[in-house]
This record gives sequence, structure tokens and C-alpha cells, in this order.
Amino acid sequence: SSSSSSALHSVMMQKSTWAMLFMWFVSALACYGLNLSAAALKGDLHHNTALFAFMELPASAVAVFALEHPRTGRRTSVSLFFLLGGLCCLAGSFCSTLPFAALTLTLAGKLTLTAAFDANFQYSSELFPTVVRSTVLGLCSAAARVGSMLAPPVAALLVPGVPVPDPTIVPLLLAPSPFIYNLSSLLTPSPPQLFGALSLAAAAACFTLVPETKNQSSRAMPNVVIGSLADLNM
Repeated sequence: SSSSSSALHSVMMQKSTWAMLFMWFVSALACYGLNLSAAALKGDLHHNTALFAFMELPASAVAVFALEHPRTGRRTSVSLFFLLGGLCCLAGSFCSTLPFAALTLTLAGKLTLTAAFDANFQYSSELFPTVVRSTVLGLCSAAARVGSMLAPPVAALLVPGVPVPDPTIVPLLLAPSPFIYNLSSLLTPSPPQLFGALSLAAAAACFTLVPETKNQSSRAMPNVVIGSLADLNM
């Protein structure tokens, strides 16, 4: 309907909406990318991969605890998750001579960034008005899917030993593949460094552009758009 279209246009004009899309993109790219970058860490590949997968469990518990804690809200929790995840990834990338420290810090980054990914679902559901919530959440999910699709090429470009994906499987991402993979010699950052920098940017975007929604249920989930985001505490 015309009212729904107007509402969607109004929401898409908000900086907080684009910040949320960026947060979904970064969390998906970092979470899936860190899983694939386990090949770059010292130790057994299978053990490292299992540890990265296990981090999904405590991450969900940490996200629930932080989101519902009286002293933290949605914005503070998600910002801290991205901030801590980014710092852990960056610190771990500079510990190449300390394998245990590098693995521990990267796992901590995986845990906190997964917590941010989980928290995005709750945060987004409270942020957007009812009339366009499903549409905007679909856009957020699409942004996350773009991040997850980019994770394998990024890992192949930046991690020695990670096999290049078959161009016949993902032609849109890799074509023209010779040109793209020739760029690998020009790329110096490791995946944790790239994911860490993007996570810090997501933390800044969340804290400065996205309003708080905790304990504002009467206004955080409105049925109309006009004034709904402006009424929240920035």
C-alpha cells in the first residue's frame, strides 16, 4: 500500500537504518570469516575449527545476559560486543610468535562478535516500526548474507593455505578470478585485522547512530513511523 511504501521510505532515510545494515554485514562477515581463518592459526586445524564452532554456545548466553542486564541496554551491549571483538581480533593478529595467545584472543573475538550477531536480531526487532519491521529485517538479513558470501573469497585472498573457491560455484564473486586473486600479493592485512577494523567501525556506528530501545517498549515498537525513531533517546 501507499502508506507502507511511505513508511519504508521514511525508515530507509534514517541513519540508524543504514548503521544497522552495516552492523549485520560486519557481524556475518567476521563470524564466518573467522571460522575460515582457523587455517592460519597454529595447531591442529580440526581442533581449532571445533573451538570456533563451540564459541557459538557461550556467545548466545552472553548476548542474552548483556541485553537483559539492568545496567546495560541494547546499544551499549552491542557496541561493546563489536568493540571487544574488534580489539581481540586486532590484538590476536599481532601475536604470531605466541600461538596460544593468538588462538585465545581470536576465539574471544569470535565469541563477542557472535554475541553481537545474535543481539542484532533483538535490537533490530525493537528498533523498526511494526508496519515495515519484516521488510527491514529482511534487508538486514540480506546484508548479513552478503557478508557471509564474501567471507570465503576474503579468506582465500588473505589466508595462506586456504583453497581458492571454485569459480564455477560462485562465478559472480570470483569472476574474473585470475584478476581478483592476483591482487592477493598486494593485500597485507590478515583476516583478523580486517575483521577487527570493520568491527570497530560497527561499534562506532552503533553507539553514535542507533538509538537505545530498552525499557521503551511503548515507543520502540510503534505501529506508525512518524516520530517513532526521533522519540527514542539518542
